[in-house]
Amino acid sequence: MTSTAISHEPTTRFPLGLAVATVVGTLAFTALGTFGDGSEGAPNPMEFLVIAGFILALAAVMFLVVVPRSLASGRTAGLGLGLSIAALPFVLAFWAGITPVLAVSGIVLGAAARRSGRGGGKGGVAIALGALALVGYVAIYVSDWMATNNIAGM
Repeated sequence: MTSTAISHEPTTRFPLGLAVATVVGTLAFTALGTFGDGSEGAPNPMEFLVIAGFILALAAVMFLVVVPRSLASGRTAGLGLGLSIAALPFVLAFWAGITPVLAVSGIVLGAAARRSGRGGGKGGVAIALGALALVGYVAIYVSDWMATNNIAGM
């Protein structure tokens, strides 16, 4: 029989690749919404650049300041749950790119809470709500793209 020791020490390890993938994915969806939406007229590159700047600024604050500090302090469950809950209403403002950054931050902090053994219940809910927000974000972007390009009779 083997046993696994659970460490109650805070972890400061942050998955930087996940942050980069979140930003690149969010920028890709924003580009799709700006340049591939099928509306009349020429797309406005300035619209994309403004939203991209906002996404990059929010991601920098969340992934370089908020999440690492929370991981270092070991107090991750409550903040992770709060960020995942905050991501849900922003699904309706999908064009702003706020949802993925908040949802992934909540998921990372929720996973850290579950690993540490402190706040595992809140951490699990943070993971579930963050994942729900991400699925909603992708679904609304896909349905918007289908509607503006008249795919499947929408």
